[in-house]
Amino acid sequence: MNVLFSGATSPLASEVLAHLLRSSNVDQVSCVVHRRRVALESPKLRQVVVDLESRFTLDPALGKVDLLIHFASLTHARNADAYQVVNVNGSLGLVEQSRDRGCRQMLYLSTRCVGPHMPTRSCGPYGESKRQLEDALQRWQWDSLVILRPAEIYGAGGTEGLDQFIGLARRFHVVPMLIGDRRIRFAPLYYKDFVKATTSLLDSMPAGAHTYELCGPEILSGAGLARTLSKKFGALPIPLWYPLLAKVLAGLHAVGASPVVSDQMERLVGDKSSEVTSARAAFRSPSTRLCDSP
Repeated sequence: MNVLFSGATSPLASEVLAHLLRSSNVDQVSCVVHRRRVALESPKLRQVVVDLESRFTLDPALGKVDLLIHFASLTHARNADAYQVVNVNGSLGLVEQSRDRGCRQMLYLSTRCVGPHMPTRSCGPYGESKRQLEDALQRWQWDSLVILRPAEIYGAGGTEGLDQFIGLARRFHVVPMLIGDRRIRFAPLYYKDFVKATTSLLDSMPAGAHTYELCGPEILSGAGLARTLSKKFGALPIPLWYPLLAKVLAGLHAVGASPVVSDQMERLVGDKSSEVTSARAAFRSPSTRLCDSP
């Protein structure tokens, strides 16, 4: 089987890539790369340079594609229009060219920030771009289409999201405590639980189109997250009144001085697609609680 894998340079994706390279069912994995190269080495591995932000044509030497794994996406854009360019237009170009090479199996890494079909509050342009691609994929005929919607993944060594909170608690023994808005809810998903679920699906791709929610075993408010990290790392919780924080950050964004992009705040309080993991016999529900993870 020949696999085309986008977004394989992240620490999280590297775990999935390593599994594929060990599989006797996989003959070759072609990794789509742009600014960074894949750190792993294998006779089965080749790297294909593609810029999803511009018009591109896959290398004709790539040949047949049996399975497309699409992890690549833009996540923290200052210009909201960039989400459409990369997460929708560039992604569709990759899918279309893969299908031209015979691809009828795909695993797409989406997000629970797509929200329900009728959200009362959107998670912003990032989540909307991921939902738009989901809807486009559903319009094609597939032998197997798997859409994954993970909650907040942590532990893979990233510098964003929960890993940023964990880094502050571990290194500096302080942690932000977001209070004042009940819509802030985390379902922390340990990266090894994510990898286990994803590789299980890749080993036996189910026929037809399926969407799976992947959430951790606990739901934490902003205060609950801070208390958990405080206990785990001996960190001091720093209360932040979210309604005031949101106004301050909006003002800073208006003058181009915000430390975060505006839709990061929308993701915190927007409607999520789920708070629990979809039941499936092929993998157990994630079981690692944040307080029990390494």
